Amino acid sequence: MSQEIRQQIADRIERYQAVLVALDAVDALDAPRKAKAVKVSARKKREPIAAGSLADRIISMLREAGEPTKKALIVKHAGALEYDVALTLKELVADARIVKTGTTASTRYQLP
Repeated sequence: MSQEIRQQIADRIERYQAVLVALDAVDALDAPRKAKAVKVSARKKREPIAAGSLADRIISMLREAGEPTKKALIVKHAGALEYDVALTLKELVADARIVKTGTTASTRYQLP
């Protein structure tokens, strides 16, 4: 075997040994440790929006728009969470205060 090939083999062995040392270090880090108590901060609850005021804002916005409007635009202008706006829209439709047209992506809301 030539000296060059022996040197290449020796270099590979050194690299493999270095990898093994690194893996041993990782295994040492993964060893079971005593768990520390974690302090969980209380989650801030958002203040609920009065349903009447949100409904009033939605109706006012639809009146100003004067045309069928997407829910995303209503959410943007109402300044409320999408969930709250969706519930309020559903209640307004059930009360026949607004009209829902279309389905899925083409859903629009307008005054009757």
